Order: sequence, then C-alpha cells, then structure tokens
Amino acid sequence: MADEADSVDVLGTPLAAGFDPAVPGRGAVRTGPGRLALFQAGYAGGRSSSTPPRAGVALESLEFGPGEPWDVPLPVDHTTPDDDGPTDLARTVRTVRAAARVEAIPPPRRPWLPELGALQAIEELADPVRPGVVLGVVDRPARQEQHAWTWDPDAEGSLVVLGTSGAGKSTTLRTLAVSAALGALGVGGPVQVYGLDLGSGGLAMLDELPVVGSVVDGADTERVQRLMRTLRTALDDRATRFGAVRAGSLTDYRTLAGRPDEPRLLLLLDGLAAFREAYEADAGRTGAWSVLQRLVAEGRPLGIHVAMSAERPGALPTSLAGSVARRLVLRQADESAYGVLDVPKDVLGPDSPPGRGVFAGEGDELQVAVPGGRAAPAEQAVAVAALAARLRAAGVGATPPVRRLPTVVAAANLPATVASLPVLGIADDTLEPCGFEPRGTFLLAGMPGSGRTTALVALGTALRRALPRASLYYVGARRSPVRERVAWTGTASTPDEIAALARELLPTLAAPPSDDGPVVLVVEALADLLGGPAEQALTEAVRTARRNDHFVLAESETSTWGSSWPLVAEVRNGRRGFVLQPDHLDGDALFRTTFPRMGRAEFPPGRGVLVEQGRLRRVQLPVAD
Repeated sequence: MADEADSVDVLGTPLAAGFDPAVPGRGAVRTGPGRLALFQAGYAGGRSSSTPPRAGVALESLEFGPGEPWDVPLPVDHTTPDDDGPTDLARTVRTVRAAARVEAIPPPRRPWLPELGALQAIEELADPVRPGVVLGVVDRPARQEQHAWTWDPDAEGSLVVLGTSGAGKSTTLRTLAVSAALGALGVGGPVQVYGLDLGSGGLAMLDELPVVGSVVDGADTERVQRLMRTLRTALDDRATRFGAVRAGSLTDYRTLAGRPDEPRLLLLLDGLAAFREAYEADAGRTGAWSVLQRLVAEGRPLGIHVAMSAERPGALPTSLAGSVARRLVLRQADESAYGVLDVPKDVLGPDSPPGRGVFAGEGDELQVAVPGGRAAPAEQAVAVAALAARLRAAGVGATPPVRRLPTVVAAANLPATVASLPVLGIADDTLEPCGFEPRGTFLLAGMPGSGRTTALVALGTALRRALPRASLYYVGARRSPVRERVAWTGTASTPDEIAALARELLPTLAAPPSDDGPVVLVVEALADLLGGPAEQALTEAVRTARRNDHFVLAESETSTWGSSWPLVAEVRNGRRGFVLQPDHLDGDALFRTTFPRMGRAEFPPGRGVLVEQGRLRRVQLPVAD
C-alpha cells in the first residue's frame, strides 16, 4: 500500500505498507478478526520449460525408528526455460480456448463495441429514404450503439467545423456536399450547393457535381460578391413567399405551397477566419460579410444553410456564434481549446485520425465519412466524378453557376438598345447589357493608358446604333480613331472650327430634342481646350445642351476633372459618367459620390464604374468592330 493508513483501512494493521517493492506479488489476506496470512502471488508472465522435470531421489539411513535423511546435493538441471516461447499466461489462455471449442461454449458478450474505423464510405451510409444529410458514423457508448449520424438543417440551421490543419475540415465540407447530392436522389429533394474556398483548394473537386453551382476562390472578389448578392436575393424572396403560407421550414413550405421542387440552398465556406479578415474590415466589401451574418441568422427556416470551417475557437465571432447550433470539433493544435469548446479532453489527441471529431457539449465520437471511402484526395475526386455521372443520368438538374463579368465584349453581340436606351456595356450586377440615358452631360475619365479612346469609340458607336437619325457631332483631334471610326454628322478639330461649330449648334441646342432624338456632342481630350479660344463658345454650348435635354459626352484624364475651369464644371455638374480603372478617391472628386475601396488591378482594360444618380455599377465596355 502507499502508506500505513491505507493498509490499516484494509487489513487493520500497517503490515502491507512495509512490503518490499522489489518483490512484486507479495501480499497479505485477512480472513477474520486478528487472522492474517502472508502469501506470494504466482507469476503468470513467466515461461516454464516444456521438458518434464527430473524425478527426485531421497536417501535415508536404515536405523531402528525414524530414518535420518541424507544431505545429498541435487543434480544440476541443465534445462532452462525457453525465453522465446509462450508465457505461462498465453499457454493457459490457449488451453482454455481449445477447451471452449471442444465443449462448444459460446464466447461471452463484449461490454463495448469496437473502435470506429478511420475510413467510412459516405455512399454506403447515405439512405435515400431517410431525410437529412448524413455526415458519418457516431459511437454512443452509453447506448452501446454505432450508427450513421444525420445533420438535420431544418432543425439545426448552420454548422461549423473546428479543427487544426490536417484534421479533416475540408473533407467534412466535401462530404456534406456529396451527401446532399445523394439526398437529391431520394426524399431529400432538390439541392443547390455553392462553395467559397479560402483554404488550399480542397473544394475544387466538387465542381464536377451538377448540384454544385460554383466553387468560388476567395480571392475572386467579383464572383464572391456576386454569389453573396444572389444568396441575399434568395433570402429576401423566400422570406416573403414562406411567410405568405406560414411555413416554418423548407419541408413545410414544400408541402403547404405544393412546391416539392423548391431547392435547398447550401453554402460551404472553407476558411471562415480568412473570409472575415478579407471582407469584414474592408469598407468596400462589408456587404459580403453582412450577407453571411444574415444567412446564418435567418436562413434556417428559409431552407438556406451555411457550413463553415475554422481552425481555432476564436475564429467563430460572437456575431455568428449565437446562431450556430451545431459545432463539430476535430483535432485541435492546443489541448486547452477542448475546454473552451466544451469537449472532453480525453477523447481527441494528436493520434486521432482525420475526420475524427466530437460535437461541442457532447462526448460521443464521430468519424466523418469520405467519398469512396478513400483517404487520398485524388481517389475521392474519382468517386465524386462517378457520382456526378450518376446524378446526370438520373436527370438531376444543374445549379446555376456564379458567372464572371467577361473581359472582352464584342459590340456586334450586343443589342442596339436596352429599354430604348443606347447600350453602354455589360453590367456586373445582372451580367446583362445595360444602357445610359442620352440626356444632359456625361464625363468619361481614366488614367493614361486605361483605354479612354477605345471607350469613346464604343460609346460613339452605341449612340449611332441607338439613334440612327440623330445629329452626332465630334470635337477632337483630326487624326483620332474616334473621328474616323464613327459616322458623325459633323466634326471640328481646330479651335476656330470648334468655336464655329459651338455657335452654329446653339439655336438647335436651345430647342427641345426633335423626334429624331437629341443633339449629341462628343468632346475628346477636354483638357486641350481649356484656356483656349474655343473654350467660352464650347462652355455655352454645353450649358445650353444640359438645360434642354440634349447630350454632351466629354472625355479627359481623371486629373482634369478635379479642376475648376467653367467648361469642366458644366460637364461635371451632371454628376454622371464613367471612370475607367478608378480609385476609391475618384468618387468624391468627380461626382460627390463615395466610392468603395477598390484596386485598379480589379479593372481590366475596358472595365470601369458607371455613376448615375448616386448609384454605382461596374460595367465592361464593348469593343467596336
């Protein structure tokens, strides 16, 4: 015993505290009051010799009465135990097992189930007649059962997976997508899945599945914002429709509204901390972060759910934590994190296989299943491709992708007008042609080399296509491509020609537009006219045109529009225009409208910001033939 008090508690004497630690198995047994017996326990771990022991011989002297034994030295036994043979305990177990087989004794029931396997195939667990999204196999020792665990998004809303690198976070999100796709073949109904990958590209293989619209790279700001706008629109639309029939979940809405084809929307976000860092603090991108907060807080009853991954407990902000009911904790880098996450510390460890996790607030282990039951991502991709072919053969509809604003748009592929307006280009919010009102003033700005000349050609061509009978006049350099490539009614290049044209147009500009359309005056390189002999006449023409709903389009470098020249002020007063490769400071300087933070690298040639009535739209201009 450890001390005399423990020995007294058991034996009533401190005897057991004095046993020599060098003699294992030495013990004492108490059989009654004051009755103690010492014993030496047998050692079952030793190895006995398989050779029969030598027979013993005893010698005594022949005398009357009791004989006197002789003290004869025993013969030396040269047989030694076989150190490589089985132990006495192993031989005993083997003998008992053999006897049990001979007597046909059934093995006793084990009091626990075997350990969860490190690999489970999601295809084998998914049940087409059971609702919900199967994630893996859960072990419940208290109930002595292991079974497939199903995530019920209608009841639990969003899900977060917390684990260190290599713990299986991306794999878990892939499994959710595959399981949701398998559910589309059964009672789960149609589903549409989108991915935001801010990790190492672990979700890219899901693009094969028809139920996956797109897996968007986190660095692709344009598509990230477009995806979040799409989900926000779906959220607002469903809030109205679900409220009209008083549906508390997607399942209720499908039944009450008779819409079994209403899809469930699932957003997979791999890398919550990186998404928060990129989109929460940036003033120009806070829309994406606020949409995510709305999806998590409001999406559950509307059939819109978010499954996120994060590495550490602090990556889940309080603004989301209150709306995330289910948290799957995988292996953590810091053992203290288990206490923060309300998970027992003795369940997961450094040797836990990828995908082994525990739900926060519970102690039951879960092994996340994987596509194809394979550990290697390349083999999982093969299983995903096979499932994609199976879904297409079953007629599962394709989810609309998150498209990208094209970098090259041919003018010939655009209509002549949009809602009776000249076509400016392709807008990023709708990815459809957008127009501009040919009334008032409209400035075209941009840095040197940003493509202002090409843009001016495209705008002049669009005006001519939309207003074939209108009078279009050009003011600019004689050898400019703008002068040569557009069918102008009249042109002026020298200061005298420009002044004469401005005076000639004044009577027409002073009258309202005719049925043929407004008078259009296009000015290229406005900075070259400032302070010259044509400025005053041109300023008067611009002022008259703006007041009578004719149209003036003027082009110059961005720096020009910040000056205080009267001609510049007349054009800028319309607070309308298009800026190529803008900076976030250009909005206040040119239009008295705040621009979000943006980088010039986000704007390829021909792309800029359209400003009309304080509204901003990114637009890709067409390339004229």
